[in-house]
Amino acid sequence: MVHHYAGFFWSWPLWLFFIFTLQFFRDPQRIAPLGKDLVLSPADGRIVVVEKAHDPYANREALKISVFMNVFNVHSNRSAVNGLIKQVTYFPGKFFNASIDKLQRRMSAMRS
Repeated sequence: MVHHYAGFFWSWPLWLFFIFTLQFFRDPQRIAPLGKDLVLSPADGRIVVVEKAHDPYANREALKISVFMNVFNVHSNRSAVNGLIKQVTYFPGKFFNASIDKLQRRMSAMRS
């Protein structure tokens, strides 16, 4: 009887981690609105920055839209616009906290 309760006591952190992992990586079905020239958010979260910025990879001005996701948001990214990808380029780098603007140029990036 003691082993039964002691086993549950020691296993609850693993169950908590298991439930958190299921919640974090869920991929619910999304229904996109129909319409022409719509741009949808590629991720759940809160838009924290909308500003003009210089894209160092394409060497041009671009519109930067930053979406902050907390641990309770769905961490699946979707296509924000309808279209066809003609080229994909990978720029190697390091992994940093994405909210730190100064480090964004040193981060790993994928541009299409």
